Amino acid sequence: MGVLDLSDYNNGNMDRWHEKRQQMLEFFKGKVLSVLIVDPEDEMPLKEIENAFPDLCLKTFDLADCKDGDFRRIGQHFDQYISNGKCAYDGLLFDNIDSISAGKDTEDLQAMVWQSLKRDDSEMCDYSILPSGDPIPFDKMMIAARCKKKPEYLEDKSLLAYTIEV
Repeated sequence: MGVLDLSDYNNGNMDRWHEKRQQMLEFFKGKVLSVLIVDPEDEMPLKEIENAFPDLCLKTFDLADCKDGDFRRIGQHFDQYISNGKCAYDGLLFDNIDSISAGKDTEDLQAMVWQSLKRDDSEMCDYSILPSGDPIPFDKMMIAARCKKKPEYLEDKSLLAYTIEV
């Protein structure tokens, strides 16, 4: 039987992690700012948000898994859940936003992440993701995005997001 390692409790790492988790949940639930989580060691998975708010309807996209054609499929999926400027989802979670490698769809997916973190509806975008032509009401949803390192495509872009560096 091994000895229980309590070093994270004793050196303050657990307090630091708990504080950042509380910030993430507070800003996410507030709907005023999006949350950008820079998490190089995978210490704060988006599952933390899902588990904290089981009563909310949240949709998670792991963007590292996207491939050519997925941008259109995501648009078709959203089209089923958006009507009259409202979305049936309470919030969106984008994981691995720094690992998007989706062929021709890469730039469109990156623009979608940026617009969500900026809290713009897609009416303001240069692309239309929804077949119906309706905008995605990012400004009315809770948004969180996670990455290991802040992606270059977000550098020098305006965001309406609270950044948490884990």
